[in-house]
Amino acid sequence: VRSPRRSRLPMRYAFAFFPWGVLAPLNLVKLLLNKVSPTAHFWVPKETEQCQAACGIARMWATLFWSMQFVWAIAYLYVATNPDQVGLIYFGAATKLIVGALLLNAYAAGVVLWPIGLGGAMLEWLFAMLFLMDMRSRRATQKRTC
Repeated sequence: VRSPRRSRLPMRYAFAFFPWGVLAPLNLVKLLLNKVSPTAHFWVPKETEQCQAACGIARMWATLFWSMQFVWAIAYLYVATNPDQVGLIYFGAATKLIVGALLLNAYAAGVVLWPIGLGGAMLEWLFAMLFLMDMRSRRATQKRTC
């Protein structure tokens, strides 16, 4: 019989899918069409959006970023259904810590506005913390059962 706590654990990975699983495909389409997002003014300064539209290399790197974020979003769905994938969980936590730091850095440099730079960074770090807490809890449970 599964404990209620254990059955809830995969939900954190399913929820981790949504930020990047929704945003990444939308941004990939925007990049491939080289169009300005209708909500861009909420997320980035006008100069940032214009720079990306005018620079092929910036679009290439953005396309790589959004593609990788989408792959990670799918990986979190996989972990939600296969919670024994410990390597993916640790690697996902590391990715979230790094992306959170980079978002905060982009905010400090004026490249993105606060909803992404602060809100996005905090959300990434929250998921990283939840992933790591899950791993710590698993190790504690394993030690008690051995």
